[in-house]
Amino acid sequence: MNPPTPKSTYLEERWRENAAAFVAFVAEHDQFPSEDNADDPAEAHLARWRRNQVALKELLSDERRAVLDAIGGFFDHHGPASDWDPCLERSMRHRAAHDGRPPRRRRKGKDEDAVLERRAARWERDQKTAYRAGRLTDEQVARLKDAGIL
Repeated sequence: MNPPTPKSTYLEERWRENAAAFVAFVAEHDQFPSEDNADDPAEAHLARWRRNQVALKELLSDERRAVLDAIGGFFDHHGPASDWDPCLERSMRHRAAHDGRPPRRRRKGKDEDAVLERRAARWERDQKTAYRAGRLTDEQVARLKDAGIL
């Protein structure tokens, strides 16, 4: 076997940096990064990186898969199941604070309220897509209907 080349060493370092940044993002925000967040290019980059890792799952080394498996829900379609309840609560809080108005994906601004509203809107969109594809549990469907999302 050939010794590692400078390029392969560089790529390995970049992969580890991305994995560490992904873990740090999840720890700070308690959810996976979203590609739709145009206000934060670093978040969008991490979301694209995750999408690529998921697509390459079968080609990843055992070591890389172990690192990613340690991130709960990394290879799941929508991320960790533990994200579901807080996201539903965020959407319900938004609707309660805005007279039942659904969150808007295109809300402008970088303030925390605008960022949270966009995340809630993307999450609701993803739940509707999952519902149409039959990927939600009966309990999730019932809770989304009770919240007025479906």
